[in-house]
Amino acid sequence: MSDRAYWDVDKVAAIRLLGSFGIEVTPASIGRAAEQFAEHREWAANWSLERAHDAMIRKLENGAMDRFASKSDDWASGYSFAEMQVASMSPAELAGREQAGTLSKGRILRSMLRQARRAG
Repeated sequence: MSDRAYWDVDKVAAIRLLGSFGIEVTPASIGRAAEQFAEHREWAANWSLERAHDAMIRKLENGAMDRFASKSDDWASGYSFAEMQVASMSPAELAGREQAGTLSKGRILRSMLRQARRAG
């Protein structure tokens, strides 16, 4: 976002909503409503990125279970490396909004569980 806490699309949505409810459209009411729209937009974007990320991880895990037995150790090692790279990405990185960095506790625990499943 820019210096403001909301984008123009949030402002347009705020003006339309206030008008549809018959609420006086003032700069203050537009600003408050637009900030709420921006907050919701960010939440919805993060939610959908998390779902997409989880779906990718599940697809990789399922593929690994189906294929590991029939492939070479080099293939399995490469697949595991690729899976770890995807698993270490945050949902925000998928959208190009965050630098690579720290992993959440949940992401680390999921990675450990996958490694334990493969080993056992």
